[in-house]
Amino acid sequence: MTLRTRKILSFATTATGIFAFCLMGGAILVILVPLAFKGSQAFIFQDTVERREFRLDNAGFNCDNPEKVRRQLQKAQEARKPVYKYLQQCEESLGPADITKRRKLNDLKQLLRPILGPLPGDEKQVSPHKKYGASRWEQCRKKVNELLYRTEYKYPEGGGYGTPVDVPRKKNYQEYPELAKIFDYFSKSDNVRAMMQPGWTFYWRFLVENATSSHFFGGIRSALIGTFYLGFGAMIIAGPLGVISAVYLTQYARGGRVIGLLRTCISTLAGVPSVVFGLFGLGFFIYQLQISDGRSVFVGALTLALLILPTVIRASEEALLSVPRSYREASEALGDTKWGSIVKVILPAALPGIVTSFIISMGRAAGETAPILFTAAVISSGSAVGLTDIFSSPTQALPSSIYLIISEHRAADQIMHVPYGMVFTLVGLVICLNLIGIVMRARVSKKLQGQ
Repeated sequence: MTLRTRKILSFATTATGIFAFCLMGGAILVILVPLAFKGSQAFIFQDTVERREFRLDNAGFNCDNPEKVRRQLQKAQEARKPVYKYLQQCEESLGPADITKRRKLNDLKQLLRPILGPLPGDEKQVSPHKKYGASRWEQCRKKVNELLYRTEYKYPEGGGYGTPVDVPRKKNYQEYPELAKIFDYFSKSDNVRAMMQPGWTFYWRFLVENATSSHFFGGIRSALIGTFYLGFGAMIIAGPLGVISAVYLTQYARGGRVIGLLRTCISTLAGVPSVVFGLFGLGFFIYQLQISDGRSVFVGALTLALLILPTVIRASEEALLSVPRSYREASEALGDTKWGSIVKVILPAALPGIVTSFIISMGRAAGETAPILFTAAVISSGSAVGLTDIFSSPTQALPSSIYLIISEHRAADQIMHVPYGMVFTLVGLVICLNLIGIVMRARVSKKLQGQ
């Protein structure tokens, strides 16, 4: 091979590496930037007086400035009086034969309740999320737009896809002056702002408050604690087993068909889809062994431990093999036993790699969805599971809650900030775990080197 050819190949290899790095970095930015933007809206957003009223009425949720909130509520009620007056005038003008007008009034009330909450004359006993109107300013603007306009589709001649067109709802209420005035009132943004009193807030309690009213209010404390239980529990089970297995494979096992088959099985298990582990945990731990009556934190941790066990074994094995053979030979030459050399010399030298494998595996366990869905997950907005209940009770967890809210929640479009905030928190948690692993590895390495 000529020198020119070597230079061309070297340049091509370098250029390919740089291109691959830039491509990967761009892909990560394309994914993470929108995720960070939408996820941050769970923490930083414009709330309305309805959300502040909820926090004022419920003792379990701290209200920063009660007197200020009461003044804002008073201003909001003053701004809403014209709407209530027009509704009352329409009610008073109804006759026994005004069936169409009554239907129009009821339809308008159905559009007003998601914005303002219960109207005068409504039943007092309603579910918590219906007791209050739009709690976030972006939700309020969306609901106001739905109040003012309805979507119709205009189809071209000869067929084809229709084009959505916003048609003012006021056209259907022209014959009812009292109701038409409500549309005029809501069409002015200053009136809407006066009724809702929007303001910026930093909701750091999203991480430490329990969800309530089907995730319409509150935070993700329960899911965060459940994720910690599952991830940490899986690591407690898989960590010792993985290290012991790695010690046996590297220090005691001799080459042969049985050991070769065992290594093949470990490598194969590392590539098995997580949903298979979930089904195994459901069938074996719950139905066969009957460890618990149903889903529970402990069964979920056992299933996740099986999932990450091959990774822990392989990573620990590599860490042990990276220790120079001369370390053990020197220890044994000084009169120590083989097991003593492993415990006192080889394991401490391999500790950085083992610790890193623990933390990375814990991050993977925290982000798994399928095994948790089958063995430990529950969708609810209650308090976190206590330590005494981990053997009998299921738990919320970030990955499963994200899936269950988006796929099964009856009003997922109204609380999309919650799953996005969960995703943002989960990604941040995994990144932090990896950073902790890197820092701990560096510190342990320096300590072992005497620096």
